[in-house]
Amino acid sequence: MGAALETVNRFYEVTDRRQVERLGEMVAPNVVFTGPMMQAAGAEEYLKMNAQLLPFHRETRMLAQFEREHDVCSLYEMDLETPAGEQITLTMADWIRLDRGKIVEQRIFFDPRSFAAGFGLGDGPGPGR
Repeated sequence: MGAALETVNRFYEVTDRRQVERLGEMVAPNVVFTGPMMQAAGAEEYLKMNAQLLPFHRETRMLAQFEREHDVCSLYEMDLETPAGEQITLTMADWIRLDRGKIVEQRIFFDPRSFAAGFGLGDGPGPGR
């Protein structure tokens, strides 16, 4: 296991423990996040976004990971509890780039329909509900 993969797996452990304050140690000041429902530019926005989402995070189950130098691609299932108390499971692909041991970019890919419905951002039930 390379250094990039070790850093990314530590990131997932911190996320599973919902420790937003520790995420700040792992991201670069200029971190960029891109996802189907949210975007963030800079550590302040990134940490604020995670502070809003992590209370709903329940578990991450890693399915596969691929590392190439400073890039890590992870495929996983993430369980979330919606504000209404329902559980949804999202299957995600996550591409994280590191520079000098810090996360500088995170791109996530998933079908956002069940997330949008569960968090009141869309109409009707989606997959995983």
